[in-house]
Amino acid sequence: MSIPSKSAKRVVVAADSRIGEHSSARSITWPKAVVFSLLPVLVLLLFAEGGLRVYSWYFRTAYERYNASSGRLELVPGLQTKLSDGRNIRINSKGFISAEFEDKKPEGVYRIFTLGDSCTFGGDWDVSYAAFLGKRLSVLSKKFEVINAGIEGYNSEYALGRLKDDILKYSPDLVTIYIGWNDLMKQSPNNMSTTGQVTWLGRALSNSYIYKGLSKVMFFYVRPALLTPQVAGEESEYHVFDSFVPATYEENVSAMVSILHERNVRVILMTRPTALTRTMTLDDLREQNIFFPFFPEAYSVPRLLSLHEAYNNSIRRLAARLQVPLVDLDEEFNRQGKKALFWDTMHPSKSGHELIAGLLVSRVEEIEAQ
Repeated sequence: MSIPSKSAKRVVVAADSRIGEHSSARSITWPKAVVFSLLPVLVLLLFAEGGLRVYSWYFRTAYERYNASSGRLELVPGLQTKLSDGRNIRINSKGFISAEFEDKKPEGVYRIFTLGDSCTFGGDWDVSYAAFLGKRLSVLSKKFEVINAGIEGYNSEYALGRLKDDILKYSPDLVTIYIGWNDLMKQSPNNMSTTGQVTWLGRALSNSYIYKGLSKVMFFYVRPALLTPQVAGEESEYHVFDSFVPATYEENVSAMVSILHERNVRVILMTRPTALTRTMTLDDLREQNIFFPFFPEAYSVPRLLSLHEAYNNSIRRLAARLQVPLVDLDEEFNRQGKKALFWDTMHPSKSGHELIAGLLVSRVEEIEAQ
């Protein structure tokens, strides 16, 4: 038998090596291949999610910062700045749009907090219904303090947290609650169960900054460029959400009222007015800067009015059940020429804020006198 040469041995080893490589390639199963293919995508999504969170928490506005302990955006204490749109933002040392006030309420002071979202926050430090209410009450003999506790982007869950963490410790006598637009605009009824509770999927999506960012891009920018909203419809379209009950929203508002009542703090609930009317044309929508929810189910004037009414009916039911004074802003605004009272779908103009303050003055006087 002949002995293989060294070159022949190298050929055999190389062949064995190639066979081993082919065997290894064949040993990668399709589940592994899928995992290896998706892994880079998942890593990119995680980076995108993290990047969007950092931007939203720390760079989206000059006057808001994320508080990891509360899990909410809060106003930067002591900040005074002028924004590019001309608004003057002045935040006191406690994180409120208000003049400075003492931790311990002085004797004889009637302290009012206005709790809400951007509709309460206002367009400027002294252009809000809280500021106008304070000025009107200041002419009365009793000393009133009105403190603006509104923060842009807040929904009812965040408002509940702000009440617990930021308001109760300052011994309020009265808290007004004007909340709900971010619940309505950002949480699709399709992401709620038949009982009106937000489902686990709906909550997961609402907590995803990628989902929220894509929703805003798609429904706020892309959709209006491609599709026009329906401006009228059959009468049934105006009642499509009549049976819808936003249970999670109701629970949060109810919890706020219960917490305040336990501490003998008076409460005023307010419905949310809108610039939207049944008679609007497409030109009217553009002129009034009307925008629609960040989901497809209410991309029409009739359906948005129906959903808006469902949320307001929740407030009306709560006010009746919990025996809380109600200022029905929606009803009052509907009696006015609304065009000058808003600068978009829901944000009151200076005139709108003045109207809200005027509606609150007499109610506050009634409650304080009791």
